[in-house]
Amino acid sequence: MKKIKGSWFPIFASAGFFVIGIWYFVNPSMDSSPRLPASQEQRFVTVSGIQIPLHNQEVVPEGEAQAIVALNGVVAEFFKNIYRPTQPNTDIGSGLTFEGTRRSAHPKPNGCLNAQITINSDLAEKDRVGLFSKVGQTFPAIARFSSGNPRPNQPDKVTDNRGFGLKVFGITDEHLLPNLMGDEPSQTQDFAMNGTDSFVTKDVEGYHRFEQIALLETTDLNDAAFRYMKELSLQFQLGLALRVFNAFKKIGNLKATNPLGIQYWSISAFQHGRGKDAPLVKYSLLPCGGGWVEPFDLNDPNFLRTNMQKHITQKPACFSFLVQDQTNLSNQIEDLTTAWRDDYSPFRELARIHFPLQ
Repeated sequence: MKKIKGSWFPIFASAGFFVIGIWYFVNPSMDSSPRLPASQEQRFVTVSGIQIPLHNQEVVPEGEAQAIVALNGVVAEFFKNIYRPTQPNTDIGSGLTFEGTRRSAHPKPNGCLNAQITINSDLAEKDRVGLFSKVGQTFPAIARFSSGNPRPNQPDKVTDNRGFGLKVFGITDEHLLPNLMGDEPSQTQDFAMNGTDSFVTKDVEGYHRFEQIALLETTDLNDAAFRYMKELSLQFQLGLALRVFNAFKKIGNLKATNPLGIQYWSISAFQHGRGKDAPLVKYSLLPCGGGWVEPFDLNDPNFLRTNMQKHITQKPACFSFLVQDQTNLSNQIEDLTTAWRDDYSPFRELARIHFPLQ
C-alpha cells in the first residue's frame, strides 16, 4: 500500500464528497444503513456449530454468512498470488524467512512484549465484570504490535494502520463464549485494537467488497479506496461513502514512530457483562507517557520495531486501559465506520498495562 497523503484524491473528488456529504445530511434517507433495534427473529448466531446468543441490539444482516465464506475465498486467492508454499519467502528488511503463508491481517509484527495488566481497585460496580471483576489483581499478558498491510514486506515509512493485540493469561472464570479451538475451557482473554477509532468498511459485506478491490484488483490503497467509495456513491450510499472517506483520512493522519507511543481503539463494541441487555462499550489504550522519540532513520524499513526495542531496553512503558459507554442508540454497534464521540461518552480507566524492561 502506498502512502496516503492529503492529495491522494483529485480536487474534483474532494469537492464531490463534500457535496454528497451535504446531500446526505439534508436527505438522511439516502443512507441504507440498518437501524436498531434488532428484529426479534434473529436471537442466535451459529459459529462452528455452536449457537451463541445475540445481544438485543445486534442485527445479523441478510447474507452475512455467505459474505464471510466469500471473504475467505478472496484472502485465499490473495495468498496464492503473493506466497509460494514450496519456496522460502523473505520478509524484506527483517532478516526473517518463512515457508508458505502468514496471517491475512496485520502480518508484519513490530514486536511482542511481555506485560502485566493490573485491574484498578476502585472500579464502580457496573465495571466489575469478567476480567475487570478481579479488582486489585495483576495478570500476566503478552502484547503484539503490528502493521495492518496484508503485504508483510511494506516499509514502516508507508502510512498504515497500526495494531495492538493483548493476550491475558490466568482467566479461570467461566467464559461467555465456548472455546472454539478445543475441548478444554480457555484460560485466556484477547483484546485487539487499531490505531484509529473507526474502520474503512461498515460490515462484513463491505469488507468483502473492499478486500476484493484492495487484494485482487489493485495494489494501491489510494486507488482501492477511490474505487470502493465510487461504488458506494453510485449505489446512493452517500453517507456511508463520506464516513469511509473519513476513516481513510484518519489512517493517513496517523503518524507513528513508536508503537508504545500512540493510542489504540477497539473500533467494535463489546458486551460488558452477561445478559442480552448488558451494557455495550468500546475500549481504548492510551500511553501513560510518550514513546521513544530520539532521532530515527526513515530509511530503516522497520524503524517502528527498532524504536520500540530502544525504548523497552532503557525504560519501562505502560498504557491506561480505558472503557467508553454507549450512552444512547445513536452510538451504533453495527456500523464500524462510525466512532463514538468521547465528548458525549468520555473514556474512563479500568486497568493499567505495564511493560517492564526486557
